[in-house]
Amino acid sequence: MSKLLALNKFMSIIVLILLCLVSTTYAQNESPEYETFYDTTTKQNVQVISSEITVKFKRGTPIEEIEKLNSQFNAEIIKQIKILGIYKIKISTSIPVDQVIEQYKTNPNVLLSEPDYVGRTFSVSTYIPNLPKTV
Repeated sequence: MSKLLALNKFMSIIVLILLCLVSTTYAQNESPEYETFYDTTTKQNVQVISSEITVKFKRGTPIEEIEKLNSQFNAEIIKQIKILGIYKIKISTSIPVDQVIEQYKTNPNVLLSEPDYVGRTFSVSTYIPNLPKTV
């Protein structure tokens, strides 16, 4: 049981690293298209970038296998963290993100397939009532 908890924590850390390191930065005049995605973990609809996903492959997966999988969706690698086996992939297909993610998950070399979540910033004083403005 403790191995399962340790693996769960490890995967959570990987997801956090993945979201932090592989986040997309857009120029001011470049605006990505968004779509709504039902996140089964939080049980909520969230906004994601409609043509991008993040995928973690098993260690040692040959780049040829990754490219073969990507070619099924007319997709290309736009960013990667090779040492972790994490790739940000741009998809050039009209298939919704959730369906593409499910297709990637069926590949035995894929450990994790997630949408590219849209991050939001917020002010602490917005969420904590009666917080002095000087804090």
